[in-house]
Amino acid sequence: MASLVKVGGLADVIEGLTRALAERKHDVRVVVPLYGCISRPEHKLESTGIHYTVSVKGEEEPARIWTTKTAGGVRIYLIENASFFGGPEVYTPEDLDRFFYFSKASLELLRYLDWQPDVLHCHDWHTAAIISLIKNELRQTPGYSSLPTVFTIHNLGYQGWFDYAWATASGLVSHIPGKEDPLHPLLWRMIALGIHHSDVVSTVSETYAKEILTPEYGEGLDMVLRHREERLYGIVNGIDYDDFNPATDPYLPVNYDFTSVSKKQEVKRALQMEVGLSMHPGVPLLGYVGRFTRQKGTPILVEGVEGILAKHEAQLVALGQAPKGEEKYEEVLRALEARHPQQVKVLARFDDPLAHRIYAGCDLFLMPSLYEPCGLGQLISFRYGTVPVVRHTGGLADTVLEHPIMGNGFVFHDTKDGTDLTNALERAICLFQRQERWEQMVVRAMNSDVSWERACQKYEELYRRAMWP
Repeated sequence: MASLVKVGGLADVIEGLTRALAERKHDVRVVVPLYGCISRPEHKLESTGIHYTVSVKGEEEPARIWTTKTAGGVRIYLIENASFFGGPEVYTPEDLDRFFYFSKASLELLRYLDWQPDVLHCHDWHTAAIISLIKNELRQTPGYSSLPTVFTIHNLGYQGWFDYAWATASGLVSHIPGKEDPLHPLLWRMIALGIHHSDVVSTVSETYAKEILTPEYGEGLDMVLRHREERLYGIVNGIDYDDFNPATDPYLPVNYDFTSVSKKQEVKRALQMEVGLSMHPGVPLLGYVGRFTRQKGTPILVEGVEGILAKHEAQLVALGQAPKGEEKYEEVLRALEARHPQQVKVLARFDDPLAHRIYAGCDLFLMPSLYEPCGLGQLISFRYGTVPVVRHTGGLADTVLEHPIMGNGFVFHDTKDGTDLTNALERAICLFQRQERWEQMVVRAMNSDVSWERACQKYEELYRRAMWP
């Protein structure tokens, strides 16, 4: 949850959605682990006095509950267990055991609260065991037997695999249908159990909800998802308009809105100076913020941008990191920088203030993803008047429209190499050179509705579908 701990876009989603629900007068509670990186004094954590043990693979594990509230009034419960979550990391190689414990501890917490949820919303494989436990081991238990569940897939590529020995030790082996069931060999992963047992399954865009029904995007679970197709929905995420607001953003040297887009030039000039690029307002500045990975299209980005750098005095600033095992994608970006040192700057780090300045200071924002469940980058770039250039997939297809009159960005399709991206960038630069029409597109982008208010209403309907099938 972004106000407490953040690794990626999921933290922003939880923060924004819960705030929007609270603003619409829902009583929202959030349960997260008390990670070692969360400062208790800074976030004003208080002990609830609640403590208990849960049985995990034959061992009794303690849980101590802390609480706080967000600025928006959302109540948060944090589960303390130093053995599983005492370190500074959010994710580790031991996540299967860690989050199975968290799932059991979260369910046990409900016994101690003077509060009963009308619906339980779980996110990604890390909390899928909650749903599986409710529908199997707790289906006759008062307070749990009729508890509706919603399971949201933020990225189907992360699945939480386990084997027969682990399933037997944890007790989840009984949650998997017998060998005669065609789904039997597919359910040996947490995310599959969440999909299989939840009352409602959702993804973070309508197009991604359709894509994952196919072998190309289904990550081996397309058959499981097709079995739940009638209860599968897609809702595009929103972004927090307070956190991403060029009119008030404290990280920008100059603030602006859609009535003063000319001030973006001052932000651009400051960004160019900050990263070491020459300060030319007429040169198109391309930006990228995100992981350096195959899924995010890093090889396509390099090939596509190289085709532009050879013809135009364009510039690129890329901010992000390569996860462990994918370091080669940082290397290909470094090689591009080495070939074009006056035009390309690669900043391999996490730097949220700089990310805001890239969103605001660039002219074009690149998202060449092979697949993208939703994508927050294009939504943020809309807000700052930086025109996105995206691949037609998932949430990018649902939010970015290339059109001569109504368009808010540029779209390409082919991923066999960078040619299609180069062509899309050529179209974008052609428009960039026509100042009046370019500013019209910038204003359209800034006026795109990417608020949580829009998305929140759709989640309310999703909760109703879970509660009254």
